[in-house]
Amino acid sequence: MQSISIERVDGGEIEKIAVGVVEANAAFPHDPRWIMAIRDVLLPGQLDVFALRDDNTTVGFLPLVRGVARSAGLTFRLLETPVDNPLDLTDAQLIPSHRNARVLDASFAILSRERPWDLLRFGKVRQRSHLIESLPGLSYRYALTDGGASAYCDVSTPDALNSLSKEQLRNVDRLRRRAERDHGPVEKITVTDPAVATRAFDRFVAIESSGWKGVQGTRTGLAMDHRGHAFLRDVLRRFQTDGAARLDFLTIAGRDAAAQLAIRAGRTWFLLKIGYHPDFEAVGPGSILLKAFLEEMRDATEVHEVNLTTNPNWAIRWRFRTEPVYNVLIYGRTWGGRTLAAGRIGKELLKSIRGRLGR
Repeated sequence: MQSISIERVDGGEIEKIAVGVVEANAAFPHDPRWIMAIRDVLLPGQLDVFALRDDNTTVGFLPLVRGVARSAGLTFRLLETPVDNPLDLTDAQLIPSHRNARVLDASFAILSRERPWDLLRFGKVRQRSHLIESLPGLSYRYALTDGGASAYCDVSTPDALNSLSKEQLRNVDRLRRRAERDHGPVEKITVTDPAVATRAFDRFVAIESSGWKGVQGTRTGLAMDHRGHAFLRDVLRRFQTDGAARLDFLTIAGRDAAAQLAIRAGRTWFLLKIGYHPDFEAVGPGSILLKAFLEEMRDATEVHEVNLTTNPNWAIRWRFRTEPVYNVLIYGRTWGGRTLAAGRIGKELLKSIRGRLGR
């Protein structure tokens, strides 16, 4: 694996290369369009993208931000994948033939000379990630910490939705009938045309930021989060060029009741943002829209999965499948890296001792 090299690349080259995107198990963090949106809009001037080469052939990307890590009053050199409010998942990007510890070992060693680091932190990496697949046998000391979970639904077969809660599905059907009886016709509208994307996105933001999300100080709604607003608008623009992004709206009696933004990678649609108007809360418009979306994807032979990206509390009612999400900490072969690794070992030992004493 002596042929591995690393080169910092500019936006033009990132856009030309779609490493791993055509795979069936691809996720949006592997898509160069996602990386470019982070680099140009969310973190301008902060994100470095390193291309991994093998005999001058690009085999992957490492998108990294320089920072500092602090522990016990000491400061350490940090490189990490970008983790910010709109970014619920990250990953390294490697083609299948190069997902192994030898590639990571060589890449991290070169990176330590190009951008000296004590800690490499990959935040919010799901179980089915390029990085997790490549870790076994890594010569660098590393640790996995809890980063939450990601909920998803397999829609690859005609009876796929049978795995969901039958009670929840019946309840959503009941809510839809109630909405039609109490308010008027219920309709799902999908926008994929780039020509109307801007107006549709503004309409989506108005719904997503309605109610408590739009209250000054919470900053959870896109109308208040200007960076997140600009980033997702750019993501929509980039992904819509080949139909890999869509906005779905649920209208009740002609009024907007719920909306969602989704992008596609491989055979999976990822829901990035959802929201509903509080005027229709009693009839669960978000659930009605989600069920209609799942049924559409079940009937689309080229789609195998709908992923919620995160694992919201309401997903429990649906009985979605879940996979763990990790924060991957890789310790450098430096004094700082060894100090951080020793500190983590000490914390784990103390936790174990306390657990035994508690029992």
